[in-house]
Amino acid sequence: MARSLEYARLTVRPVPRLTGTNWHSIANGYPITIYGKNFASDFKQNKVTIGGLPATVLSGTTSQLEVRVPNELANPQYGVPVVVRIDGGPPSNAVRIMIQSRWF
Repeated sequence: MARSLEYARLTVRPVPRLTGTNWHSIANGYPITIYGKNFASDFKQNKVTIGGLPATVLSGTTSQLEVRVPNELANPQYGVPVVVRIDGGPPSNAVRIMIQSRWF
């Protein structure tokens, strides 16, 4: 009697870890760079939210992402969370920024 073995491929990715941004205060629609580690090497797999709204990822590496701040965020707002997930995985820690009406 022959036996058949099946193997499953399991990919384990570390959870993204955020360390900061290049701006602590920024206006809607502007690009911001997020620094950290464990981002997906294909920047399109990184899903970023700012204040719970999706932010467009413009470019990135495994240690930084450039994203556009959503236009829909109300301003001014203080302590707005920035979070990264990789393809629906667990969320990163949050870093917080300020959204203002004008960027100086």
